[in-house]
Amino acid sequence: RGSEMIFKTNNYMKKLFLATFFLCIATLGIQAQIVKPHQGKAAMKSIHNGVNESIKTLDQNIHPTGTHNVWDGYIYPRLGINLSTLLNMGGNPKISFSGGVGIEVFVLPRLGIDMELNYSHQGTAGIYTKFGNTVSGPYDYRLDYFSTTFLARWYPKATMPLSVYSGISLSNCVNAKSELKNGTTTSLKDDHIRSGDFSIPIGTSYEVGQWAFDLRYYASFLHIAKSEKAKRIMGNATNMRIEATIAYKILFL
Repeated sequence: RGSEMIFKTNNYMKKLFLATFFLCIATLGIQAQIVKPHQGKAAMKSIHNGVNESIKTLDQNIHPTGTHNVWDGYIYPRLGINLSTLLNMGGNPKISFSGGVGIEVFVLPRLGIDMELNYSHQGTAGIYTKFGNTVSGPYDYRLDYFSTTFLARWYPKATMPLSVYSGISLSNCVNAKSELKNGTTTSLKDDHIRSGDFSIPIGTSYEVGQWAFDLRYYASFLHIAKSEKAKRIMGNATNMRIEATIAYKILFL
């Protein structure tokens, strides 16, 4: 019941994030519609000036160290690749992409608290299954997750922009399929695998200007299989993922 409440909270936060995004888009659309024809040039000039000001705001002259002002806040889009597999199933690791957006706020000069909304494509390839004397495969398992991640980030050295961190990550599976080599695809979502996952990320990050280079390992503990059929095939399989990303940090507080 506790894990169910966690995943419901995770879904609520993602819905709130998406609702805010679409509200911004709708507001821009309404503003565009009320511009009168003879105001077109002035409107375009205003938009152009706004874009230039936004670029100036994003391009900040930052020389990062391990010490920050308390309540400094950063927002950072992040993009990269991950190496994933399903432990206890064998097969070959899958290389794919991941990304998202995060917010970091410093509660102590060298301690930041982060919240991230992320997407990742995970899975494994080259899996063979056996029922009786029949062996079939290879199968390619593809899983897509949206996650909310909470981190405590510590900068060990005051003069160096190097951080180490850990926390929790709550994920919701939005797509899960297994594909046989001949192209036959089977949906695994809802009926066969858990809709959510829980993991502990452990990582390190180094900053150069506004860029942050991040390496992270996710340790998952929940067995993916839910149905009896899935348990016979997947056993006690759990997600495992190593992620390397680049983030662009923008000071906003």
